[in-house]
Amino acid sequence: MPQILSVRLRAALRSLSTIASCGAVAATLPPAPLAAQSVGISIVPTAERIQWNDQLAFKDDWLYGGRLALRFGSAVELQPFYFTGRKYGIDASRAPTLFGAASKDRTIDLEHYGLTAQINLTHGNVVPFVRGGGGILRFAPDSGPHRDRLAVTAGGGLRFGIGLLQAELFAEQLGFRLDPLRIFSGDSTTGGTRVHQKNFVYGAALTIPLSVAPDDEDVDGLRGASAPIEPFVGRMRFDGGTGLNDLNLVGIRAGLDFSSLFGVRGFYWRGVNDDIDRFVSVEGYGAEGQFNLNTGPGVSPYVVAGAGRINFSGAYRDSLDTADNARNALILGAGASFQLSERLRFNAALRDYIVARNDSLETAATAGDLTHNRMLTAGFTIAIGGATGPSDRQRALEADRLVQQRRLTSRDAEIRALSDSMRAERRLRGNVRNNPRIVPRDSLDRLPQRDAQGRLARPAAETEERGRGISGDRWITVPVPVHGEVILRYGLPLVADSVAKARRTPAPGDSVVVRRDTVVRRDTIIDMTRVNAADDAVLSQLAALEERLSARIESLREALQVGAKTPAIAPVTTPRTVVVDTVGADRYRGMPIGRRFSEVSSRDLRPYVGISAGDAGTQAVLSLRMDLGAVSSVLRFVPEFAVGIGGDGTSVLALANLQYQFGAIGGVTAIRPYVTGGVGIFSPTVLGVNTAVGASMNLRKGQRTPWFGYLELQGLNLFNDTRVMLGISIR
Repeated sequence: MPQILSVRLRAALRSLSTIASCGAVAATLPPAPLAAQSVGISIVPTAERIQWNDQLAFKDDWLYGGRLALRFGSAVELQPFYFTGRKYGIDASRAPTLFGAASKDRTIDLEHYGLTAQINLTHGNVVPFVRGGGGILRFAPDSGPHRDRLAVTAGGGLRFGIGLLQAELFAEQLGFRLDPLRIFSGDSTTGGTRVHQKNFVYGAALTIPLSVAPDDEDVDGLRGASAPIEPFVGRMRFDGGTGLNDLNLVGIRAGLDFSSLFGVRGFYWRGVNDDIDRFVSVEGYGAEGQFNLNTGPGVSPYVVAGAGRINFSGAYRDSLDTADNARNALILGAGASFQLSERLRFNAALRDYIVARNDSLETAATAGDLTHNRMLTAGFTIAIGGATGPSDRQRALEADRLVQQRRLTSRDAEIRALSDSMRAERRLRGNVRNNPRIVPRDSLDRLPQRDAQGRLARPAAETEERGRGISGDRWITVPVPVHGEVILRYGLPLVADSVAKARRTPAPGDSVVVRRDTVVRRDTIIDMTRVNAADDAVLSQLAALEERLSARIESLREALQVGAKTPAIAPVTTPRTVVVDTVGADRYRGMPIGRRFSEVSSRDLRPYVGISAGDAGTQAVLSLRMDLGAVSSVLRFVPEFAVGIGGDGTSVLALANLQYQFGAIGGVTAIRPYVTGGVGIFSPTVLGVNTAVGASMNLRKGQRTPWFGYLELQGLNLFNDTRVMLGISIR
């Protein structure tokens, strides 16, 4: 059985490695067009002047070039840079002593390129900042080979607005290792003293924005931050010069995403053997920043930069042939993630662990002193907490947009109403002139008139009808013909005399004032001039039908009035409050598992503390579980993440659990026993099988917001590792 599990796990790990390769390739694809990017982009033309120390015979002079500033929100920037100085000045009086005789009458070109990270400390028109980074400083004599040196920079400055642009003043320290006597002769990478050179740099720059990150003003700070958890598997391919074999590994990352574009993570991973059944004596830990190039659904590429440490111990050795050794590493990489739900993403990445070949990173002078160890990983990112909806500023902008839209809609409706009224007025006046018998001439006096501003004057009838419940701003006058009738039906019945008014036969020339949104269908108007005496029977039947309809409407109206005066009073009962641990209720029912992570709230979380005894010794355990609802009529999905500290080392646990809850015992106290089973990743044995029994109990009887406590006995891998856990949740 263990052999079968090993084979299956090995196959799964190879499949995930293949997927991670695809993700790493996707990360190298060009990003979306500039207008579609979430990252703000600026070009920064720059001039910097170097004040060399006394061990170098260069004249203090300028380098010219620029940066490409990638803004991940308003606070964080990555800046690739390039500077150059042609025929750089050399102090002829000091050069023979410091650079040697070979430097006489020689010239040299300087180039400096690399990457810096900048943190803006405030917002506004005046922004102080700090930054640091690294790159290559190239010394290229007019003849002979060039000398490349690893160079690091650190410093700060001030950025302030000038119109639509931003100016910048800065000061930095430039450090590298170089033997001055070997710049113009020999190979400075071997022999010599590799003196650590420290030099002062200052300069000025102008920031020209090409695009603005949409999240610059929308970040809610820590209030909107989320906590990502990333279990992963991978494979490390060591540099050929180290003498180390390729390594399978498993690990976990966790940290904070301050915005959708930038976050920080700490990580821990550990190597496993080729059979995927036990750990080997290699582990790594550290921290890194993740910079997302865009956000939202679909594929999102990102880059990472950080630092860590790799510990080699036991039988696993490094190139120095020592049984116990550790190496610091710089970490650079790229990857891509694919959104599965609002809080769940699949990600794959390729990282380069840059390690000094024979000594520490601090003593490395050239690129040849470094080894490149590539780690390919794949895993899932689960976001906990944070704001999933729009920020406060986005909500305010949306509210303003809706207000403006309503204003435009209202104005458009007013213009259309005015146009309709004017059209109806012109048509009516034309009809009166063409056929004076339709409306007596004195009815023209009752047509709508206009005031001095050209607005329609409100008829007197409008005031009377408004007092009876009619509302509206636009009116039209409908003249009653000499023969026939006009039936206008809209809204609800108004007052009691509406039926009597409907029964009254209109006098010739009467006018009825109605709202402009009244629609009169032409097929409902009967041309009475075509009705002859033979149709009297039909007219009598219609009159009888109208009487019955009017009586029916009146009876319904009276019934409604009586019902309104004597409302039914429902009996009031005081319910008996019995609080039980429903843990997530049924809001997850029928929802896909991936989507449930996007709906997690604080009420679904259960923090635990406990003590563990097993293969890793006695440890203190911190655990976080999430109740993500029912997956069947009797089982609930409860994933778990835990870290054990102490004993023989650190243990990491990530499990997918199913939990069965028994019925509540004890009424209001609501003690509910449960059993749990699950599988996942667990160090130090890679595969973890979980079995647990426990119970929950209401700790605040009769309270509207109950607290539930949990007591659990947990056994990992058939109780090879036994844990006693205490937890709590707030409903």
